[in-house]
Amino acid sequence: MKQHSFFFKLEDIHEKVYERTSLIARSRKVEGILPDEMILHRQHDTIFKELFAQAASDILDALSGYARSTGRPQNVEDESYDNGSWFVALQMPDSFNTEQAPAVNTEIKNALINHILSKWLMMAKPDEALIYGEYYDKNITNILFKLSARTKVVRTPFYNLP
Repeated sequence: MKQHSFFFKLEDIHEKVYERTSLIARSRKVEGILPDEMILHRQHDTIFKELFAQAASDILDALSGYARSTGRPQNVEDESYDNGSWFVALQMPDSFNTEQAPAVNTEIKNALINHILSKWLMMAKPDEALIYGEYYDKNITNILFKLSARTKVVRTPFYNLP
């Protein structure tokens, strides 16, 4: 079995969520709601952390067949690691296609972002929230598909058998 570890900095995820909510607010003039109210600002750190925790929990539930540990990895002694990161280790069979690991990392990151956007926008723009909920579902489907990718068995042909 192989273990693949993925790290996500909360600051990076918050930045992406801020960028997307800013774009949504600018591109959509919502009646009765100021566009600024749709933006998940950096000052909303407590709300962001709650939404992030919910997203991480839901993703771990979806990946329960693979997830082995979360939080701070046991072998990390690096001072650059802090509590502002989320770690997940996935236990994979030896036949797992390791070329899929970067794509899995990207899909998990996008799932975190889309889940947070879905829950945040539910308060301001429910129809928009449904779109991001569908994006999240698609991310989970893509993650599970990529995790099921295996390297093909190479069979040696038997020539000149007696």
